[in-house]
Amino acid sequence: MSTSHRWRPSDAHMSARTVEVTYWSAVGNGGSVMQQVLLDDHGQSAIKYTEGTMWGERWAYRTQAVGPRAVEAVMQRMHGWYLSGPEAFCDELITRGAKLVRRAHILTHFLDGLEHSAADLPAHFRYVPCDRAPEDLLSAWLAAFGPGHPDHVPQNADTILRHEIAPLLNGTLMGPVLPCSVLAVNERDEVVAGVVVNDWDGTPWISNGFRDPARSPRGLGTKLLLHTLHLAASDGFSALTGSVSDDNHASRHMCARLGFHTVSTYMTVSLGCDDSAVGRIG
Repeated sequence: MSTSHRWRPSDAHMSARTVEVTYWSAVGNGGSVMQQVLLDDHGQSAIKYTEGTMWGERWAYRTQAVGPRAVEAVMQRMHGWYLSGPEAFCDELITRGAKLVRRAHILTHFLDGLEHSAADLPAHFRYVPCDRAPEDLLSAWLAAFGPGHPDHVPQNADTILRHEIAPLLNGTLMGPVLPCSVLAVNERDEVVAGVVVNDWDGTPWISNGFRDPARSPRGLGTKLLLHTLHLAASDGFSALTGSVSDDNHASRHMCARLGFHTVSTYMTVSLGCDDSAVGRIG
């Protein structure tokens, strides 16, 4: 059962007729999230969305078109935002001038009866909890997504640390980090890989997986993800969900091999944001 009430946003550029807020319970493990409704020029509902932050800009995700003037309302009222939503809707926005940031597939792994056994790491590597400082992850994170990688972000290290790694780990970006998150360290106790899982609005969400290819062997990332799946199952979760970029063929192949299933496909577009500020969040 959902409830709703009117809300007057504090942002001066949005009138009281622009947004109303609803509480939507049909997410995750029975949790609820606060959704907003963008109204069109006629005061009719145009889209439903949940608001977050991406690269320091406002971000509409879980977007659903609910009115006939949804595209027009978004283009008129959401300049400077990022928006994630269904392919068809985002394609319409692109024809009106939005810029494609990412096309991605949402994948889910159901944890009942895991087919693959958890594996030990190679010699000189070990699993540790994901409780290190953001700076400890930065080197491996940058190496994992270097130039040429499908998810490379053309930002400097400080920006990636402040706008992606730190808020992901402190819970302000996608919710609290769950105990099934895990890092791999080498004999010098340096982080070389990791899988970060967040409680994103009630859904255990794999927000990032990374591996430094120069400081860790091939296959370590697969072992790390398997370990995460088994930890999540031990913690009582029925499934883990995440997203993989459409052009990240290596990760898509690995996830399929481990038993992930494609649930849906979505796109993220920029509505007039800084072209250099693109990333893999969500």
